[in-house]
Amino acid sequence: MMERIVITGTASILPEKIPHLDVENAACRTTTFSPAKEMEHRRQTVVSTQLLQLCQQLFRDAGLDGVNVAGEETGLVSGAYYGCMSVTQGILTALHQKGPRGVDAIEFAKATHSFPLSAVSIAFSLLGPAAAVVSDELASLDALMMARDWLLAERCQRVIVVGYEHFSPLLQAHLGHLASEGHYCDNLSVVMLETQSSALARGAAIRAEVLGLKRFSGSLEKMTRQWGTELQQLGAGTEACHVLSVSSPQPAARSLEQAIGSHYSRSHHQRSEAPQVLGATAVLQLANMVQASLAGEWVLNTFATAGGGMLHLRLDPL
Repeated sequence: MMERIVITGTASILPEKIPHLDVENAACRTTTFSPAKEMEHRRQTVVSTQLLQLCQQLFRDAGLDGVNVAGEETGLVSGAYYGCMSVTQGILTALHQKGPRGVDAIEFAKATHSFPLSAVSIAFSLLGPAAAVVSDELASLDALMMARDWLLAERCQRVIVVGYEHFSPLLQAHLGHLASEGHYCDNLSVVMLETQSSALARGAAIRAEVLGLKRFSGSLEKMTRQWGTELQQLGAGTEACHVLSVSSPQPAARSLEQAIGSHYSRSHHQRSEAPQVLGATAVLQLANMVQASLAGEWVLNTFATAGGGMLHLRLDPL
């Protein structure tokens, strides 16, 4: 019998639900991240420092206080589209102003998508599988799929899945030009995926069960057909299964969402009001749903310019 995959904890820095950003104000909008007072400047970045703190919250939420997470049984994977762009812009600004001698080579490592994972792995002595997914707007969905595959292959017992974006002022201004409605915001969210047998063995509270994860790509006609067939099989939009869709401001994503929307009942369909967080979207929405103590069977749809994805969940109250 195939192992069941469950969620035992979540933690998130939730973006504010602010109105649409004007292009003129996008670059000066304060980020959702704030530096820790005692941040080790030479060793950490804002993202890695706050990810370390968020993982400690995750361990408490998952009932792992006092449980040794070190070793090969804990994996770690992140999903991000642009990643640590704030660090990258800082490096490029220093390079432009001071030339090559004005740039610290160590800072280049901090600009990579994998740097926050390295900090967490070192801090908690995690030796399980680790990867930084940098695919596209669906990066954190791909990260969730990778974590599921590791668990089913028995490579580890639990996986910390991270979704994050940390915009620079220039990137935020650029994204402001692309948004026809809604707005973009950076975010940092984590969820703990675990095998059911591992969770039960340590007496953990199971918050949700991952029933399925799917990625769709190809022509609009092909995706609409495949996605519609899957939704109908799941009974999405009926009393038994609710639908939550995450909208992207991009025109191609809007077209896909409209095509898929004909396959479920509007009375059981909701659109997320959270800001667009690009590669962090799937993990952010998953954390939101678990933290909201929703119940029942749900389908989470995520739409992007190059395709979309579906997360099938069974949520239980705390």
